[in-house]
Amino acid sequence: MDYETIASALRCGRPNCQCKHGKLTHCPVVASHNNGDNMPSLSLNSVNGKILMRCHKGCAQESVLSAMTSRGLWATTQPRAPGWQLVKSYEYRTAGGVLVAEHGRFLTENGKAFAWRVPDRSWRDGLVNVTMKELPLYRLHDLMSSSAAVWFVEGEKAADSCAEHGLLAVCLGGGSSQKSFGNSLDPLRDREVILWPDNDDAGRALMDRLSEMLPNAKFVRPILPLKGDAYDYFEGGGSVGGLHGLIDTTLIGSRIEEEHWLKKYEGMFG
Repeated sequence: MDYETIASALRCGRPNCQCKHGKLTHCPVVASHNNGDNMPSLSLNSVNGKILMRCHKGCAQESVLSAMTSRGLWATTQPRAPGWQLVKSYEYRTAGGVLVAEHGRFLTENGKAFAWRVPDRSWRDGLVNVTMKELPLYRLHDLMSSSAAVWFVEGEKAADSCAEHGLLAVCLGGGSSQKSFGNSLDPLRDREVILWPDNDDAGRALMDRLSEMLPNAKFVRPILPLKGDAYDYFEGGGSVGGLHGLIDTTLIGSRIEEEHWLKKYEGMFG
């Protein structure tokens, strides 16, 4: 949707209103304003082809975009590139529920692809000024509202699969390549955490890094196909009970114990 189309749709039609010519128009979040935002409070501008907006009376950006979307003025599924079809968007929110970023899973002519966006930008813009280590854990709200053991997996699809089977699960935005975690791990410091690596070297390396940050965490390593994860485990008929059994028998703690465990189950990881 282009700037002039949006600006025209938000104009009230009164001849002397500021919305007629200026960069100030009526906020679409009508319920938050007296008299339907009779005095314009929404800044609306176009810079280098990007539409920028902000409500000066305090409406959250996501509320403004939601209201714009409901009126057909904002395309939430804007692809990163022509031919990209959005399959699912994973939301990264703070403990208080504020949307920080979305991670989109797309289907392209070359297979699956991923892209990031922040609330007031498109998929083409990525994370803009947000760094990976500044992202909260995926499904952080679930974590803050429950005292259950936390299953730390790799990827949103794996975390969602765990949640569908009744487990409290989180993951990082950066996947197996992430080496800097900022304050994202702070909510886990005093929690029971089970680290569940993907069945590949990168996944195991990630969980090793996390174990150094969370020294009391346990590991679980069910038998999986090469590069398999929590989603594959449940799709293959694996049960939650089976996982708990593996936690009970997994050696944890020192590196010597870890090496002993790996030798004992040599070949498990393909």
